[in-house]
Amino acid sequence: MHDPLLEEDPWVQEYAARREAQAEARGEVKGEIKNMRESIGLFVQMRFPNLFDLVRKRVEQAEDPTFLQRIQISLYTAPDEDNARSVLLSVPVENNQEETTHV
Repeated sequence: MHDPLLEEDPWVQEYAARREAQAEARGEVKGEIKNMRESIGLFVQMRFPNLFDLVRKRVEQAEDPTFLQRIQISLYTAPDEDNARSVLLSVPVENNQEETTHV
């Protein structure tokens, strides 16, 4: 049931606008995280194809854009596959996820 008086109340309108802005910001962050994950995965697939499974397992659970950016920069500057593997192995893994590495 909608109460027109409540819908017209300035406080209710401000509250609804804030909630909408917060939801939009969360959506933007989720999109940014998704894009960063895809970018990292594509880069590793092209430059270090042997590490593709590892990058998927390690990066798919990361939720912090700043952390993903640090991982991305570290991978872009990794001189070889061993260094890239070390970067990926530094990414924490949740307890319920099976850890496997391909050497």
